[in-house]
Amino acid sequence: MSNDNDTNDYSDWLDKYYDSFDYSDFTVLEKIDTGSSARIKIATLKDIKDTKFVLKCFNYVNYDKITLEKVVNEIRLLREVNYHPNIIRLYGITKDPILGNCSLVLEYADGGTLQNYLQNHIKELKWDDRFDLALQIASAISCLHNHDIIHCDLHSANILVHQNKIKLADFGQSKKIVEASSSSTSSVYGVVPYVDTVKITD
Repeated sequence: MSNDNDTNDYSDWLDKYYDSFDYSDFTVLEKIDTGSSARIKIATLKDIKDTKFVLKCFNYVNYDKITLEKVVNEIRLLREVNYHPNIIRLYGITKDPILGNCSLVLEYADGGTLQNYLQNHIKELKWDDRFDLALQIASAISCLHNHDIIHCDLHSANILVHQNKIKLADFGQSKKIVEASSSSTSSVYGVVPYVDTVKITD
């Protein structure tokens, strides 16, 4: 019964979230990624046709408690750092009236992932440019830590580039330091080459 109550609490929180958009006002231009927990779409908003947005559409059916909890957690953490220029901007949420699933409305990064950006521009980047990108990443991470947040899934595919500026993204695995410290070390998330070796056990 408590699980049902928790699910209703998360669902009610999302329904009352103040920065909400009408789903019908979006026009989807392109679907760029489909993961196990979310689908990423590029869209425009009614009356703002010259600006692109990203819709992070969560895959859940019948208000699954675990996914709803992750959605609410991601929104809460992003709201704390929504002012930083090197962290992807959260504009609000929208909800599909037919499927009932929630989507985050996020800033669009025209340069794609840092991984692809470096592959395409590495030869033209001067050392000063590379240092600047590294400093921007460090600044974004420092901002998280100042708010007692750990990203927990930091790698080049979760760092985006917009107008040659770093945008740290994807806070789906992020946690408060206290929560991360109390988590079991048996649960390992992320891309293997980027995972802290301390977390990898036999």
